[in-house]
Amino acid sequence: MKTLIACLLSLAPAMACAEISTQNAWIRSSTGPNGALFLEIENSSPQLDSLVSATTHQGQCDHMELHTHKHEDGKMMMRQVSSIEVPAQDKVELKPGGLHIMLMGLKKPLQDGETVPVSLTFESGETLDLDVPVKSAAATAGHSHH
Repeated sequence: MKTLIACLLSLAPAMACAEISTQNAWIRSSTGPNGALFLEIENSSPQLDSLVSATTHQGQCDHMELHTHKHEDGKMMMRQVSSIEVPAQDKVELKPGGLHIMLMGLKKPLQDGETVPVSLTFESGETLDLDVPVKSAAATAGHSHH
């Protein structure tokens, strides 16, 4: 209801109000050159939407990429994707071993307990700003299997 009221107040067309929300966002702590962000994205709109980019504004990495894992020649390989679809009135889970967001070219290690400000941009034009906690692999073991 709040989203609908906000849309009406801004005089934005109804199509621009995608009603996207996130849950359980976290970034795996990392000492290497790259990191990974995982979360659930829910779309309560009757329209399909897609995540098209992610950025961080504090120079923590060179850039961010949307990725998936695919089996190729008997091996699991990460591949960049141009977007991640979020079906209408459904959700998509970005998790270890599946879809995820890579932080490429980290400027410093990501340590357990820190937060990273991230902006997610969707095809509809909606942008979500998140403060994503960094967690160790041990602290997130339960997140990889639902």
